Amino acid sequence: NKERQEQAEAALRIWSRQKQTEERMTAMLQQAEADSAAKLAADAKIRSHLNDRRQKEAELRARAFAEAKAATPPPQAAYTSPASVSPAVPSPQLRQEAKQQADDKARENAAAAAKAREELQNRRNKDAEARAKAYADYKTSTPAPA
Repeated sequence: NKERQEQAEAALRIWSRQKQTEERMTAMLQQAEADSAAKLAADAKIRSHLNDRRQKEAELRARAFAEAKAATPPPQAAYTSPASVSPAVPSPQLRQEAKQQADDKARENAAAAAKAREELQNRRNKDAEARAKAYADYKTSTPAPA
C-alpha cells in the first residue's frame, strides 16, 4: 500500500512537471503570437501614417496647382497661334512621355508590392520557425509520461 502511494505521488510529480512545462510553452507561444500581432499593428499604423502623409502632399500639390492656375492670366487672343488653340489633343511626344511615366510608376508600384509581399512572407517564415523551435524545445524538455 505504501509502495502504491509512493508510485502515485511520483506519477503526480511527473504529471505536475509536464503540466508546468506545457503551461510555460503555451505562454511562450502566446507571447510570440502577441509580439507578431503587435508588429503587424505597428506596421499597419506606419502604413496608415504614410498614406495620410501622401494624401496631404497630394492635396497640397493640387492646391498649389489650382492657385498657380488662378494666378496665371489667360492667354490673349491676339497672340494665340492656331497650334496652341486645341490643347485637348496632346502631341505624340507628350502622349509618349505620359505613357512612359505611367509605365515607370506601375513598375515602381509592382516592385514595392513584391518587396512588401516578400517581407511579409519572411516574417511569417520566421514566426513559423520560432513556433517550431519552441515546440521542439518543449518536446525535448518534457519527460515521457510514465
